[in-house]
Amino acid sequence: MRKIKDFLKANKHKKILIVPVGVPGAGKSTLFENLSKDFDIKKVSYDDIRINFYRNLHPLDKRSNREIYKDAYLFTSKEKLNLKKEAKKQIKEAKENIIYLDNTNLTRKSRRPFLLEFSDFIKAGVYFDVPVEKCIERQFYPDRDKFVSPKVIYQHYQILEPPQIGEFDIVFKVKT
Repeated sequence: MRKIKDFLKANKHKKILIVPVGVPGAGKSTLFENLSKDFDIKKVSYDDIRINFYRNLHPLDKRSNREIYKDAYLFTSKEKLNLKKEAKKQIKEAKENIIYLDNTNLTRKSRRPFLLEFSDFIKAGVYFDVPVEKCIERQFYPDRDKFVSPKVIYQHYQILEPPQIGEFDIVFKVKT
C-alpha cells in the first residue's frame, strides 16, 4: 500500500484511473477505504450502480444493501442494464483527479473499454494476489457488505487475468 500511496502523492495533479483486479473478497473495496483516508478519490462501483438502479425502481424496499444485493444483481442482469455506460458517465462527471473503478475487472476484455476511453489518465492496475480460500472465508465476515457464493468466487478465480504493463502504465501487486 505504501508504494501506491507514494505513486499517488507523486502524481497528485494528474488524472489517475486505478483499476483493481481481483475476485470478490480479495480486498479491493478495503484498499479504496484506506486510500480515501489520505486522498480525494472518486469511487465508481458496479455494486453501488446495481444497488442504485434497484433502489430507484423499488423505493419502498427498506432492506439493507447487503440484504438486497442478490436481488439487485439479478435485477440488473435480467433487465440488461448497462452498468459500464453508467460507470463511464460517473468517471466523466467526476471532479476528483483520482478515480477508483471498484469492480472485479477480471479479464483484459472487461478492462479494455475503460483503458481505451480514458486515455488522458495515468492507468494504474492493482492486482490482488490472494488465495481463493481466503476470499471465500471473507464472505462470512459479519461486517461484509455483500455475500458472494464460493461457487462464483471459484468461477471468477478461473478466469482471472493479472494486469500487465502495456495494458497499464503501472502495475502494483497486493497480497492480503
